[in-house]
Formats: sequence, structure tokens, C-alpha cells
Amino acid sequence: MSDGIRVLLVGGSEEATQRVGALLEAAGLVVVMQRASNEEELRAALEPPPDVVLASLPLPGLEPLAVMRVLRERGIEAPLIVIAHEGAEEIAVECLKYGAADYVREDHLGRLGQAVRQALEKTWLEAERELTQVELAESRSYLATIFEHTPTALVILDAQRRVLKANAAAAKLRRPSGDTMEGEVLEHALGCLNALSEPKGCGYSPNCSDCALHQLVLECLETGQARLREECSIPVGAEGDGTLTLLVSAAPIGLGERRQLVVALEDISERRAAEERVRLVNRVLEVVHAVGRLIPQEQSAEWLLAETCRTLVEVGQFPLVWVSSVDPTGTQLRPLAVAGRNGATLNPFRAGDPGAAECPAGVAWRPGRPVVVEDLRHDPRFPPLQELASSGGVRSALALPIVVREAPVGVLTVFADRPRVFRNEVLALFEGLAADLALALQAREAQAERQRALAALAESERNYRELFDATSEAIFVHDGVTGALLDVNAAMLHMYGFASKEEVLSEDTGTFSAGTPPYDQATALSLLRKAVNEGPQVLEWLARRRDGELFWTEVSLRASTIAGRPRVLAVVRDASERKAAEQALRESEERFRSIFQRAPVGIYRTTPSGHIVAANPTLVHLLGYGSFDELAAANLEEGWVFLDQAQRAAFQEALQRDGQVSGLESRWRTRDGRIIWVREHANAVRGEGGELLFIDGIVEDITDRKLAEHAVAASEARYRSFFEEDLAADFIARVDGTLLDCNPAYVRLFGFSNREEALATNVAELFAEPASRAALLEAVRKQRFLELYPLALRRREGPPIHALANIVGTFDERGELTGTKGYLFDITELRNLEAQLRQAQKMEAVGRLAGGIAHDFNNLLQAMVSYLTLLKARLDDREALVAGIEELERSIRRGAALTRQLLVFSRRNPAQFAPFDLADFLRQSTTFFRRLLRENIAFELEVEEKPLPILGDRHQIEQVLMNLLVNASDAMPEGGKVTLRCREVESSRVLLEVTDTGCGMSEALRERIFEPFFTTKVASKGTGLGLAVVHGIVGQHGGEIQVESEEGRGTTFRILLPRAGSGAQPAASSGEVAPVPPTSGEGERILLVEDEEMARESLAEILSTLGYAVVAVGSGSAALALPPEPPFQLLLTDLVLPDTRGNHLAKQLLERWPNLKVLLMSGYTEDETLRQEILGGAVNFLEKPFDMETLLRAISAALTERSGEAPQGDLPPTPNRSN
Repeated sequence: MSDGIRVLLVGGSEEATQRVGALLEAAGLVVVMQRASNEEELRAALEPPPDVVLASLPLPGLEPLAVMRVLRERGIEAPLIVIAHEGAEEIAVECLKYGAADYVREDHLGRLGQAVRQALEKTWLEAERELTQVELAESRSYLATIFEHTPTALVILDAQRRVLKANAAAAKLRRPSGDTMEGEVLEHALGCLNALSEPKGCGYSPNCSDCALHQLVLECLETGQARLREECSIPVGAEGDGTLTLLVSAAPIGLGERRQLVVALEDISERRAAEERVRLVNRVLEVVHAVGRLIPQEQSAEWLLAETCRTLVEVGQFPLVWVSSVDPTGTQLRPLAVAGRNGATLNPFRAGDPGAAECPAGVAWRPGRPVVVEDLRHDPRFPPLQELASSGGVRSALALPIVVREAPVGVLTVFADRPRVFRNEVLALFEGLAADLALALQAREAQAERQRALAALAESERNYRELFDATSEAIFVHDGVTGALLDVNAAMLHMYGFASKEEVLSEDTGTFSAGTPPYDQATALSLLRKAVNEGPQVLEWLARRRDGELFWTEVSLRASTIAGRPRVLAVVRDASERKAAEQALRESEERFRSIFQRAPVGIYRTTPSGHIVAANPTLVHLLGYGSFDELAAANLEEGWVFLDQAQRAAFQEALQRDGQVSGLESRWRTRDGRIIWVREHANAVRGEGGELLFIDGIVEDITDRKLAEHAVAASEARYRSFFEEDLAADFIARVDGTLLDCNPAYVRLFGFSNREEALATNVAELFAEPASRAALLEAVRKQRFLELYPLALRRREGPPIHALANIVGTFDERGELTGTKGYLFDITELRNLEAQLRQAQKMEAVGRLAGGIAHDFNNLLQAMVSYLTLLKARLDDREALVAGIEELERSIRRGAALTRQLLVFSRRNPAQFAPFDLADFLRQSTTFFRRLLRENIAFELEVEEKPLPILGDRHQIEQVLMNLLVNASDAMPEGGKVTLRCREVESSRVLLEVTDTGCGMSEALRERIFEPFFTTKVASKGTGLGLAVVHGIVGQHGGEIQVESEEGRGTTFRILLPRAGSGAQPAASSGEVAPVPPTSGEGERILLVEDEEMARESLAEILSTLGYAVVAVGSGSAALALPPEPPFQLLLTDLVLPDTRGNHLAKQLLERWPNLKVLLMSGYTEDETLRQEILGGAVNFLEKPFDMETLLRAISAALTERSGEAPQGDLPPTPNRSN
């Protein structure tokens, strides 16, 4: 402390305070003195807390124990030292009982400095001890996790070498597997046969003194010195035929009799077995090479066989070898050469004598095939050898017949001190050795025999090479003196990325290393020399592949002799995966630390009592604290955080019982008093004895989610109430039409008996036309939301429904439409009323139109009468006669046009939307519109000189304009001007504008003019329906209507309609038939049916004049009464006959004359279906009145159409044409 030790003196005078301070400074303490003479001053002096408190007895007005009570209330751990005068010792002792650190008599104040120093040191040591205990508990928790999950086998032994704890990896070494290791001596748990063979256990077998594992454990426990990676082997297996080889590291913990040992065990049995197998193969190879060198020196067969036996014992390290042959009797085996221990104990065996004692050599003799004895102790074929196996230390045997000229001349029998030695490559090498001996024994044979012997030797060497190349580890063969690289196997080429052995041998040793110390060529050569001089070396090495990639390896170096020359074998295993795993572990630990600090959820560790040991920034901020230190000073279990104490008690109980709590949702109070919702996951961290040490947990703030859930629940309740009570038909459906939900209004609209019946009905079944639903879905895909979309639907039993729909689409994450939801407004009655209103409005205007047309007809009739009068007076003037007739014809055509226009206007057609040019339509209708106005009203048409296409119904647009023009005319009783304009605006809409110079309207009238039945006219002048109809038609066309008007300044109606396409008329399809040029007849028979006599006679005369053979009748029955022969080529019939209809008559006559062509004629038809067929060109039709040219063209076209086409409806097909 830079400011000194804070010392508070309670009681005493100012002089005493100075004297105590001087004594403490004299004792070498730097102090800051404070004094308090009563409890009030005492409490004030405790902020900041003092380091030591001195109480001077007696204390006037203040009990000594009261001082201690105040300190405890404030949580101050400062030591209290009592200064007592003579006679106050009892009070001082009482204070010591209640926790005072010390007391000093007033007459011995020289000891005060020492007492203060000791009290402070004791306090500081206690604080450090508590901190150490917390850190120790944390460390044990971390170590326990590492201990349990490390892949290395770890055990903890007590002083008696019993296993106190073993991790999962250690349990895999248990012999037998599956049992627990705890409580057993380590060697017992590992299944050591030396330990298991003695009743007293490990340490009492004669072999225990040679056990490296036993000695290592004892020495570590005795000396307290760690041992690292020492190789130990123990015998295991039912018969001691196995060896467990371990790399053992041991480190002591604790002292004296409580000393324990942490032991790490790495099972390298397989590695050592493989190495031993390689060493065995190498020894056998050396024997083979040695015997190969003996063969040229052969002096006799006995010498060669004896030297072979000796080489097998000395070089091959086999305990017993002998070569036997059969005596002259052919039954007794006799040794030719023997080497090794127990050779003198070999008794003669019988060969091939059933029932007699035999040995492997005797069994191999007769068939001339090798005999392998895997384990002499358990092979029932050779009982005499079982005793040899027990006493002589041999376990397996190989008997190889030496065959010369297809007959055995001897048997080479080799014994090994381990079972199952003579397998695979070893057996192959011995077979090669036997073959070599056989070849050597044929010294007197021809050179051919010698060649076979050399071939057998070459085969033996190939076997060596195959074995050498077959191992998965890379093998380097180095010169034992120079360190030069002599040979490598195929695994080395693959591991280091070389293509050929020659490429490798041309490099120096440093090429295969990292190249920088300690992984360079100099170090590699040093290690090779060390293997030669000091024995095998096992190390990790940073190697380099041919492409420069560095990788870690495990290298085993061992000196050997090959072909009599010193060699060093380097066996290399790729350790890059293990190294990568170690690096990944380190990175994982670093990521954990980063995750802890940056996690978006709170993470904590607390003691069971609630003290916070660790917390990440998220949790600190969540609870409203500025730093971890502030939060650590709080206690989570004191009740201020958890609002539901009963729930918290259940949390603690679940932790104690189950060790974890998952997904607990509860309310917490933050430091600033806010209430938050959290979701908590916690795990119990226990000590070795199962006691609860810490609680590790994760806290997620779910306040927003909870608030959203409450809001959603309230919203769902409100929505459900609105949904069920809504008068509109509400629904939710999938895109395939499956109905997911609907309200009662939906059930009523479609006539279902209940909601379940509605849900069972696909929405697609309720559309009047399937195509309209497809169009609806396509519109939803494009616009996502449709407002007041008109739909033609039908009730469950079929009646039609007109509805307006507000539709919203639902889409998945790819933007695909998955469903719809919306509201249906039933406007069926409204549509019916609108149709009636439109028709009524038409009829309202008929009077006006009839007057105008009557005026025109009277003018036409007057003109015709006038021309007829002139024609009678000028019968001799041919030119005047022709001119008069032409004028009569023009008058007739004008009359026909007026009639046609009136019929079109009076039709009750449903809306037929099709694209048409509005500009062209207005130009063609100018005359019609002019007749709607009085003669004192001027009419002006202003239309842009370009196509203005829209998608609409011509008749409805005509009705809109008619209503607006009639209203304009009524607004100008004294005359005026009406202007009709049409132009393009905004490049996507067409403006239709009607302006008059009439009386205008007030604002109040403008607001009501579109209301049905609202009118300012007298009852005889109007119904108030015209503008309501106009508004409805414009809405159906997707347009809008605007009104601009002032009283006395006229009115302008502006209609904006969506523009459709370019306005170009569609080209005629290639399938259409071009108009047929008129031609005269060639005697074709025509049946003419016309009920009007004058028309019938005049038509018959004209047709006869044109070259046709005509039969004319006045009714359908007269036509049917005609004989079938000769047949007619054409039927020309009026549509309306007294006793039938022309199309029905045609159907009957077609049954008689299948090739009959039909041509209908009429001035008007009320049959809507037939009218649509006529308009579409599906029926040959002549509209009255017509001239001769039109008649001749129609007849020619009908007679030349294709035959055999299937008829449409009631009539035969005709070409698609316009007459």
C-alpha cells in the first residue's frame, strides 16, 4: 500500500493516538492513524475500511464487543487488537474469545508493532488461502475434464500402487475388458501374468524384479521423481502368450504416505509387435544370406547342416534347431546336426509309425511338406514336446523337409520361444532356406540343378523385397558407417511423393527433412550414429515431401547387420494427422475463450451459495452492471435477482438430483429494478467426492420473445373474434385450393351446412370457370395483393355468385406462392341491380334515340319518294334513271345502317372484354353520338391520330358515352357545345373526356352525382341511374372517373382507362380463307326458303338470272316435303320461319343431304348463341338487306368450302370470314 497501513484507534486520547503511531513506525510500519471515541465516530471512520483496528480499554460509552459487532455488520475483516491496562485482562480475554486477533498490555506497548504485523500477515494469508482454494477447485474441475476425455490412458495410483481413478482410455487396457480398474494394483488391472500367478500378487513373482513397469512405479513413489516415456512390457493372455508393451510416463503428486502417482500409458504393443516382426524377418533374412554364403564353402553335408543350425541359433536367435534324417530301417529319426539349448535332451523319435511317439520332423518326413506347430503347449499331436515346451522355454516349431530329387533326405526343425512365429513371410523365408539347403546338397548334380538353386535364392530375395515393400511404414536403409542412403521401400516413395527409388537415392539425407535445425541433415546423421552407438532411437521429425510440403513423422532408428555390413533401418510413420489433432485442440481452447467473451448469451460460473466466480460481458450487461467486479460483489442467491423463490428452489433441487437444468424460463430482476425474462441452462460441477463445487450456466434474454408471445396471444384472440364475427366471407387456403380456415360468413355465402363441410371442399370447385382461378393466382403472384378483385363464383349447389375479393398471397423463402387469404364481399344482388339499371338507362335513352332515328327515317323516305317521282317522269332518260336508282340504293343502305345501330344499342349482352382501338371506335360512332344531342347543340370530336388500345366491352363504353352525352344535352336546354376528346396520358393510360358548356354543378351536387337514384331532374326526365351505371362500368374496366364543374361554367367528365398493348390489330391467321370472288352459277341446285312472298320471288328471279337452278318454298314443312332426288347443293333460308327456325331446318335437311351447304339470312336474331357463332365466322350468314354482289359472293363462298368437316352446334362449319 503506497499510503501506508490504515490504523483505527478506538478510545484513547489524541496524545495516545500519536504515541501508538510512533510505536508502530518505530517497529518499521508505515501507518496512517485515525481515532474514534464513540460508536458514531467509529461508524464514520469505517469508510474506507481500516487495515487494523486497535481498541484501547476501557472504552468510555462503548463496549469492546460492540466494536466487534459493528465491524461484522459492515463486513470488515480487519483484525482487532485490544490494548488493555492493568486490571482489564479479563475483558481482553473475552474479546479474544469473540474473534479479536490479539491483545497487548498497556505497560508492554513495545510489543504492539509485532502484534500488528502478525495480525496483518495472518489476515493476508487467510485471504490468499481462500483465493487459492477457489483457484484449486477450478483447476481440479478443468483437470478432471481433461483427465476423463483425453485419448491417452491415465490412471492415478495411491502409495500402495492401487488404482484410485482411471479414465475411459485406460479402461480399454483392462484385462479382461469391461471390469473396473479402481481398487486394483495397476499390474493386476492390466492383466500381468506375473502378478496374477502369485497368490500374494504383484511384486512377489520371481519375474517381478525384472518388470520395468513395477520398478518404475516403485521408484517414482519412493523418490518423488517423474519418469517420462519409458518403455515397459508385461506378459498378458491366458497362457502368457501375449505381451502388452506400453510407453509409460509417471509423475508424483502429494508427499510422504499420502503421495499419489499420475501414470500415463500409451499402448505400443502393435507397433512393437510389428517392429519385432520386422526384426524377426531381418534376422531370418540375415540367416538366409549367411547360409547362402556358406553354400559355396561346403565341405560336407554334415558341416553345412551344422553351420546352418548354428547360424539359426546365433544370428536368427532361435533357441533350438536340429536337422534329422531317417535311419536305414526307415523308422527311426536320428539327429544330423543340433544347435541351441536343450539339444542333448532330444530323444529319438519314430518316423511314420502309427501309434508311436512322433515329433514334427517325423510328421513332415513322409509327405514331404512343412509342419507348423503354432503352440507346443496346446497342440495334442505332440505330447512329448509339451514337457519340452514347459521346461525348455520353447513354444512353437517348424519342421521343413529337405527334399532332393523329390524325396526327403532330412528335416530342418526350428523351435521358437514365442507362439505363432512361423507364419506368412517367415514361413516363406524358411521354405526358401530349406530349398537352398536342398540345392546345396545336390552339389554333384548338373548345372541345371544349380540354376534351380539360384532361382530359389532369387525367389527368396524377392520375398524379402515384397515384405520390405508391403509394410505400410516408410523404411530407409542407411549405411551404418557413412550414413549414406542405400535403399527405400515403396511406402517411402508414396509417403514422400517420389516416382522411383533411383530418384530418391540420388538425393542426400537432408532432402527429406525440413532443412532447418533441429530438423536438418547434420542432426539426421547425428541420430543415425547415435542409433549405431547407443541403441534404438524413437523420435518425432519434421519431414519434407518432394513437392516441399512439410509434415510430422514418428521415426524409429535401429542398427542392424545386413549381408555382414552395418546398416541402420529407419522406420517412419506419418504423424501429421495426430499433430493436426493436437493443433485443433489448442485452437479449440482458444475459440472457447473467444466464445466466452463474445457470446451473445450470458455465461456464468457460481458457487452453490451464489457467489459469482466468472461471468462474461453479456451477462454483466444483462443484469445492469458496469463491470464484472461489480457483479462479483453481489450474490445471486440472496433473492434480489430471482422473483420466484419456489422456482429457484426447484432449480437447486434439480441440479443436486440430476446434475443439470435445461431450458428453465423465469423472471429476473436487474440491478436497476427492471424485470426481464430469461431462459437458463445449467450444469453441476462436482468434486472427486461428488460434492457440488460450482454451477456453470448459460442465460438467454427472452424478454422480447415473451412480450411478443403475449402480444401475439392477445392479437390472435382479437383476430379470432374479428374473424368469426366478420360479415365478409373470410378464408385461408393453400395454393392447391385446400381450405385451411373460414368464418361463418363464408359457410353461409356458399351454402354449406357447417364449417366442416366447407373445409372438406376445395376452393377451386367454387369458381364458375377454372380459368378464372388460374388468372386470380397469376395476378396474386405478380401483385402479391389484390383489392376489390371481381370474381365469378358459384354456391355449393350451383347458383352463381358475384363477389369482390381482397386477396393477399403468402410466399415461401424462394418467393413461390404457397397460399392465399382474403375477404369476399357478396355483390350478386348489386350486379343484378346494375344490369337492370343499365338496361333501364338504355330504355330511358330510347325515346331520345327513337326521335332522332325517326327524323332520319322520314328524311330517307322523303328522299326515296322524291327520287321515285322523278324516275317516273324521266323513264326515257337512261342516265337520269341510273342516277336515281343509285341514290335510292344509297338511301336504303343508310336506313339499314340506322336499323343495325339501334339493334346493337338495345341488346342485353354480358360484358365481353376484348382489346379494341378506342380512337377508331369513337370516329366510327360520331354519327350515332351526334343524334343523341338536340339540333341546337354543337358536337366536336378531338381524337389523337394514333391507335389508343384498351381492353374493354365496346357496348358498355358506348353506354358510358351515351349517358354522359345525354346528361350534357340536358344541362344545355338553350343550346351549347359538347366536346368529346381522347388522347394518351402517362404512356400507360387513355384519357376520355366529355366537356359541355352547360349550367354546371355546385360542390354539394358533385359529391352525390354517382349515388344510385340521385337526380336533379323531374321524375319524367330521369331516374338518377345514369351516372351510377357509368361509375360501375368504369370501375369494371379498372379505370377511374373525375368530375370538374362550377355553377354557370359547364362540366367536364374525365375517364382514365388502362392502355392495352400497341393498338395494332391482330393479323389474320394462316388458316383463314380469303374472300371468294363473286362468280355466276353453273346450274347448281339451290333450295330457297323465305316466308315473305315478295322477297322470295325477287330472290328466286335473281338467282335464276345468275345461272343457278332454284326451287323456292315459303316454309320449313314445304322444304321437308320435297323429294330426296335430285339433291340440292345449297340451302338459302331465312332464320325466322312461320313453322320452324332456319338453323333447325338445316339440321334436318343435312340428315337427308350430308353434303348440303347452308347459308342463313336475317335482318336480326335474338338467339345469343347463334349470334356469337355468326360473329365468330362459324356460320354462313347474310344480313338483310344485301345487294346482288354480296349475295353472289356469299353463295360462291358457301359452295366452295371444304366438305366432310364435323359440324359445330346445329350448323355445318364455314370458313372464318367477314361479310
